[in-house]
Amino acid sequence: MHLIRAIAFATAAVGRVTLGSGAPELSRGPQLSSQGDEMLGILCALREAPGVKSKPHTAGLFSQINQDTQLAFDAAIAGERLDFSSCPVHTSPHSHAADHYGRGCRGGEKKKATMGCFFAPVDDAACAAARAPRSAARTFLALAANWTRYEALAAFTEVLWRPSAAVRATTAAMRSALDLPAETRVALGVHVRRGDRVHDRLSDRTGFTMFDDAEWVDFFAQRTARGDVAVVLTQDDVLAAKLVHASAARGVRIVHVDAAQGNASLPFGQFLVAAIALIAEADVVAANSGSNMGRAAFVSAAQRAARGPATMFDLDGKWTAEDAARGYAPCQLQYYLSSKKKSGDCIQSDPHHGRHWLCSRVC
Repeated sequence: MHLIRAIAFATAAVGRVTLGSGAPELSRGPQLSSQGDEMLGILCALREAPGVKSKPHTAGLFSQINQDTQLAFDAAIAGERLDFSSCPVHTSPHSHAADHYGRGCRGGEKKKATMGCFFAPVDDAACAAARAPRSAARTFLALAANWTRYEALAAFTEVLWRPSAAVRATTAAMRSALDLPAETRVALGVHVRRGDRVHDRLSDRTGFTMFDDAEWVDFFAQRTARGDVAVVLTQDDVLAAKLVHASAARGVRIVHVDAAQGNASLPFGQFLVAAIALIAEADVVAANSGSNMGRAAFVSAAQRAARGPATMFDLDGKWTAEDAARGYAPCQLQYYLSSKKKSGDCIQSDPHHGRHWLCSRVC
């Protein structure tokens, strides 16, 4: 982590921003797309689901986000609306105090956080603002019958993953610390897993060798132009160095999002949610589908109906841009639950592991 810390100290020259309890309430963010607003109208019309709670576990934040999103998605298919924002968030016992996901949430560190700390609820206020009328007749399945699973998941998460006021404040502080104004166009967003979770054999599927400097130089050359901005999130010193080298060779400004957390004293959980959303704003999003954060980045990138979804590049080579274009998305959003089998054209078999994890339809 020494290189990451060095980058953080360098970024400190930009300025130090601290979030206090008096952080201003920001706007509710960008307006929903027409599909997102139609989805909001349907969710508001659904009956409240009985208390369905996720199983407590000690996995990472995005593993929990993806799991609870899947539960809410399944409830909507069944004609019910799950209160996603009240789902509890559990902090791993292996994390130190600074990594507590509840830090910065209402109630303080000692009380358990909920998804409402990170995402705005689908409540009366949100439903009153919906442009599309509520319609119980137009059920989730009736609407999704004309959509692929990729489109339905994009519209669903566009509603469910609207950032909370706390995350919007964190995003503003993060951008300030990184000298990255909101109007900045991001050409490339990269989330790279730790090196101990990445293997050279991935190149057999993707034609891309993760630890090859020349591969990264070529990667930047194909997807960026001189003067572009690339946003990167990684906690691996070796891979971070390769990205710095590749961006310099191309004349691209590289922004290491990791640096903002220390410089701006950002709450860890809110920082992670804001960082993935920032990466998803890029024209090209590169991540691992075998990572819950990577999957969330790809799904978030699919939500941008105004200028079209980002071009995705799966560093694992298992969920390709061609798959997405044909409407395929994970049958189970949370990684590790992807082996659940579906039937008919709802599945696409993974020829490398014999696992069925991509679905084209809502079923």
